[in-house]
Amino acid sequence: MREKRIIVCCMAIALLLAAGCKSASDSGTPTVSPTAMAGITASAGTLAPAFSEKTTSYTLSVANSVETVTMTGTPKNAASTVAYTPSRQIALTVGVPATAKLQVVSASGAAGTEYTVVITRQAQLVTHLEMNVSAAELLPTETIQLTVAATPANATNKAVTWSSSDTGVAGVADGLVTAVSGGTAVITATAADGSGETAACTVTVSDIDTGAGITVTFTAMTDEPPTMEKNTNRSISQARNQSLTVKATGYDSYSWIVDADQYNYYENVALGEIRVYAQNYSYGQHSVLAIVYKNGLPYSREVIFTVAP
Repeated sequence: MREKRIIVCCMAIALLLAAGCKSASDSGTPTVSPTAMAGITASAGTLAPAFSEKTTSYTLSVANSVETVTMTGTPKNAASTVAYTPSRQIALTVGVPATAKLQVVSASGAAGTEYTVVITRQAQLVTHLEMNVSAAELLPTETIQLTVAATPANATNKAVTWSSSDTGVAGVADGLVTAVSGGTAVITATAADGSGETAACTVTVSDIDTGAGITVTFTAMTDEPPTMEKNTNRSISQARNQSLTVKATGYDSYSWIVDADQYNYYENVALGEIRVYAQNYSYGQHSVLAIVYKNGLPYSREVIFTVAP
């Protein structure tokens, strides 16, 4: 009887020891690595790709307005910490990607997998371009310098590219427009940052005028009294080689004086008709005087004109 009791006690002790020796894994509770990372987040932007413990390289893009970003790593083991390189808070510069490294460190000092995040601060795009001239009129070979102002003031890239809708009319290089031949061309500046912003100037090129230009006519009996001045203050352009034609009709004879000099240059077009060209005179005011006769009586007719560039 006493021996049976001893045997039963020994079996009970053995069962208790066996139960106490069961491992955590036998009870269904998983083992948590002290160096495992549970997740990585940032104060701005979203990691790409989404965090996975087995993925070690990520990118992060943030808006231009974000100057610093704070990284946060979460270890699986609450007793562990996260080491940040170069620091948890990263200063950002447009055009210079920043790199952040995160690594879980256990309470005993063991280091886990290192995760790398490359952070990019987006550029500030141009929102508007303003050109200094919206329309211009030129003669062949004439030039005009166009400039553009970009907004906002802190736009990362304010450069523009230039183009002409018709290089046969006007070409452009770095904003300098050169007229080629008659017609109309639209000169466009396009923001180089990809924002799509544009500004334009319409350039009209006039061919050189070698025709009659301005004509003033005096007619006998209509243009009385006998002495009269037609101070029309007409203007003819040197660059366009414009001309002034003066006609006197219905008279018996004619003589001409330009700028008080009867030998000054003029072209006899027909009886009672002469023509002067701007290119033969200096800038400023000039006159054409017609001395005409009707029924033996002399009359004077004068036209005032201005030679302009």
